[in-house]
Amino acid sequence: MLKQGVELTLSRGLEQWLWFLGLDVCHPSGNLLVKYGLRKFDSPNNKGSSRYQSEQNGDLIDLHSFFVGIYPNSSDGFIFIRARNRCFLYTAEYPPQPGDYPEEYMFTPETKELTNRFHSAAKHFLQWLEDYEAWIDKSYGFEYRDSCFKAYHLKWLCPSESRNWFSSFRHHPFETKPVEPVEAFMKLL
Repeated sequence: MLKQGVELTLSRGLEQWLWFLGLDVCHPSGNLLVKYGLRKFDSPNNKGSSRYQSEQNGDLIDLHSFFVGIYPNSSDGFIFIRARNRCFLYTAEYPPQPGDYPEEYMFTPETKELTNRFHSAAKHFLQWLEDYEAWIDKSYGFEYRDSCFKAYHLKWLCPSESRNWFSSFRHHPFETKPVEPVEAFMKLL
């Protein structure tokens, strides 16, 4: 089983990273998700922001301000739902629609079997995230992501530490330690 607090730490990290993606789509040089090769399209019924998808090695990467996920053709998927601040093992054959999540296909890591399946699915998504972040650094420099972090009010871990934590979770999920909960940092006017 995962150490207590690790799943919540993963969710916190993805919440921060989702905020970074919001800055990436508004980058002065253009939409970085599109430059990286994701397809942009409007969400049905105008729920939330635009949606981005990309197929890589048979996996569908799906990004939206409400959630992020990966849906492999031949194995379990993984989804982080922002409003719930929670990650799930996702077993449906199709991606969800923003705000409409099929509960019968979503599972939390409550047993050893579900934990192993959850980790296997999560590590696929985190590998994609690691590749994307390496491209960000190579294309726009470490300073860009650091500036995103400085502007964020619910700081989790700085970009280099967050990448190290995600990598630790990918490679050693049962040894990875949780990060202390974050406190909001907001300047009073």
